[in-house]
Amino acid sequence: VNSGEDLPEEQVAFIEVPKFQPNKLRLDFNPNHGLETPGGQWLLDLIASIKNKHYSRGDFAFDILNNSRAECYRVWKFGITQSIFLGRKREVQTIYYGSPKSGQQIRQYNKLVEQQAKGKDPVNVNSWWRVELQLRTGKVKDYPELVKQMLADFYVPTYDQIDDLTTQAMIYRLTNDPDFWGCLATSTRTKYRKIFREMPRENDLALDMAQEFVNQFEHLENELQSIMNRFDIQADETATE
Repeated sequence: VNSGEDLPEEQVAFIEVPKFQPNKLRLDFNPNHGLETPGGQWLLDLIASIKNKHYSRGDFAFDILNNSRAECYRVWKFGITQSIFLGRKREVQTIYYGSPKSGQQIRQYNKLVEQQAKGKDPVNVNSWWRVELQLRTGKVKDYPELVKQMLADFYVPTYDQIDDLTTQAMIYRLTNDPDFWGCLATSTRTKYRKIFREMPRENDLALDMAQEFVNQFEHLENELQSIMNRFDIQADETATE
């Protein structure tokens, strides 16, 4: 947002007029970041001038510090889109699970690499992954159960516990080369999807994240209500669209 010709540009929000809905305006912003700046004040003035405001999406982030296993976790839910971004050494840096316009999306990325690219070097941090959950469906009170459902598919397949070596090798290939799924016959894909759903897994990290969300939910709910009050959004408008 550029709040004036004499002020530097600063990004405090994403603003969009939805296609085929010229009478609506979509605003994505962090209510706890950037609003004290000139651009933030411009945004606040804009929000104050809008009538019939609705809360329609919440993004919740988990920071996983100094846990090398975090980079091995993936969302193993079939039938959703995935976008994978690799670094110069072809290491995974960012993964998007699901469409941004869908009811739910998970974003997983290497926060430490992002910080280092900005010239920052966090002290005593040798691993930093961030997992973000985007929720657009249901009501706020349903968020804990939705988060549990989303994180149920976030795990590391422990294929080494399977006795059959051929199956082990195939799972290793599918785990490390996701594009290989497209080379399989339909019946083979169906077979291995079933194996992935039933096979042993490491999911301690996902369970901890889900429990932490439940533990913090009352605080998050109160903070969300405070934000809605601040921007004059009625409580009965918290159901997402």
